[in-house]
Amino acid sequence: MDRLVEFLQIRVIVYDWDDPEKIKEALLKFFEGIDLKKEKINIEEVKGKGLVSSELITYTVKINKWRVIKKVLENIKKRIENKEDILRDLEKIVDENGRLYLRFDKDYFVNTGKLMFVDHGEVFHVKITFRAFPRTRENILKVIREFLEDP
Repeated sequence: MDRLVEFLQIRVIVYDWDDPEKIKEALLKFFEGIDLKKEKINIEEVKGKGLVSSELITYTVKINKWRVIKKVLENIKKRIENKEDILRDLEKIVDENGRLYLRFDKDYFVNTGKLMFVDHGEVFHVKITFRAFPRTRENILKVIREFLEDP
């Protein structure tokens, strides 16, 4: 998997009924084995108000360093419980620009440490921009399939 990804973003919204510390602790599980300070990776925190929650916190992490992306992808891959669902929905969750959009159930991850791919609800949003040459949607889908199917 040599530099197949050029950008990765993880985002989660914390509502007033969530425990922000538990959500942040879960977010950090994506970065196990990575020294965020040394790699100069920041967790952006934005506070606001929402329609269903009086107080919101949005945590966002953006990464474009390959060595960090590679480790995060390894962490994600080892925690996914239902890869077959991602492969089944792949056509729907990859856009024409080579971005894969994954949603992992927030409560399930916080409580179990395992990632459950879902298409609804409160989630950790993971956006991964893959590369493939030539840069066609078909080539990108092939790269993603190979990544997910590789043990």
